[in-house]
Amino acid sequence: MAETLTDSSGVAYRRPLLASEFSATPGKTLTIANGYYDKGETWGMITVDKAWNGTGGGCGRDTLPTVANLQTLYGTYPDNAMRSRNGWPMTSSGNNNVSRYWWAGDYVISSDGTKSLYAAVNLFNDGNDVKTTTSTSMYYMQTCLASPRSAAASLTLTLAGQDETTGSAKAKKGEQMAATIDVKDAAGQPMKNVMVKISRGSSYNRANSATSSSSVTDDITLRNVMPSGLATYLLDTSAKYLYAQTDAQGQVTFTLAQDSTAGLKTTISAATMDGSNLTDSKDAIFTVVTSPDSDKAKYWGHMPETFTNSKGVEFKRPLLRAELSSTADTSGYTENNETWYTWSRYPNMYQDTASPCDRLGLPTVNDLQTLYTDYPNGALTTTLGLPVASGKYWGAGNSVPDATHSDSQFQYVRLSDNNTLTTKANTATAQLCLAKRRDLSIELTSSDMDADKGAPVAKKGESLPLTVTVRDGSGTPQPIPLSVWDERFR
Repeated sequence: MAETLTDSSGVAYRRPLLASEFSATPGKTLTIANGYYDKGETWGMITVDKAWNGTGGGCGRDTLPTVANLQTLYGTYPDNAMRSRNGWPMTSSGNNNVSRYWWAGDYVISSDGTKSLYAAVNLFNDGNDVKTTTSTSMYYMQTCLASPRSAAASLTLTLAGQDETTGSAKAKKGEQMAATIDVKDAAGQPMKNVMVKISRGSSYNRANSATSSSSVTDDITLRNVMPSGLATYLLDTSAKYLYAQTDAQGQVTFTLAQDSTAGLKTTISAATMDGSNLTDSKDAIFTVVTSPDSDKAKYWGHMPETFTNSKGVEFKRPLLRAELSSTADTSGYTENNETWYTWSRYPNMYQDTASPCDRLGLPTVNDLQTLYTDYPNGALTTTLGLPVASGKYWGAGNSVPDATHSDSQFQYVRLSDNNTLTTKANTATAQLCLAKRRDLSIELTSSDMDADKGAPVAKKGESLPLTVTVRDGSGTPQPIPLSVWDERFR
């Protein structure tokens, strides 16, 4: 029997060992008694743990051929040629038929992708016949490679759009995030047929609190796993994982989603299973429209910073209570997992510093009603993320005279249903600030203007015609309530 044997790809294999050549007495032996040319010798058989660990006469994992190696060897010497031509001990007869199977040094993935299985290939009469097992007590044959296999030297997990500084990537709720695992050898060349394990950690909100393992919002899902072809796999707890095998380009590709997310960050990890023990991890963040992209937010979000109604009025998003420079005269309310605020000093609206956005920084009633009309029936929340479902009133910057025209009343709009409230009473309301303060100008004119006196003049008993015009920054007249509070003598 030749000491080594080479397959069609150039891989060399050492002959099997006699039982007496094992470093320790093998737990099981094989003697072929019915052969006309190979009977009489006693060969050693071995369990997979010893074969992989290199104990008791085992090759050691990196010196065991892979499943693909053994299948190539069979293809080079098919249909009993391994025995009849090369003299290797194997038979399909009786209890010795297990001698057909020879241990591989790599795992085989279960059909559902969740188990790594030991494998042994039939070198006697069918190279596609691969026995798989999780047992370490089964005995099969082994051949050692003449030279150890090269293990993977690098593994890289890449998420589409990832920040190279933080290693994290973001996608919106409902979107999918592309992921690629690359495995290369020491020369930087792609390695095919390398088994990798895809796993995940716990999910955390932006406040760094872990979600419950039973949370319905933590539904990390892998889709279109290639080259395995697995369409969907739910990775909804950190106890779950999935195995995949690299393609000819040394890659495994898939997409990530978290369609029920509340705005969570989850660490996704990949690890080689060829004995090289390489790992890489990246953070996948799935954001929600109901939280702003603010370090004061509890959850990861993508609420737009500004938005515009159909009449061209641009608004800033509402502030979280934690974003206010001062929380005086405010109360917090929680909606969609975030804490917002209501402000309760509308009688002080004429003071620029009294409100988180001053009076000219607040939209008018018409501005707010137009915004609701543009996004009715809850669309302000589903599209813009605004916290309106709780039925809070939102303050307007323009007031109106009361019935006697002796005082002014504040105006509010409930953005859950476009209802308006006009009242003199102090009311705690939510606020939207304009992206740009309203620019108003006022002009007083009269047909009885006296140029020398610089004022309109009328005789006692006569009426004095006056016209007051208020315009915005574009020159458009604005309906603004006016007050007369001063008079001066000559």
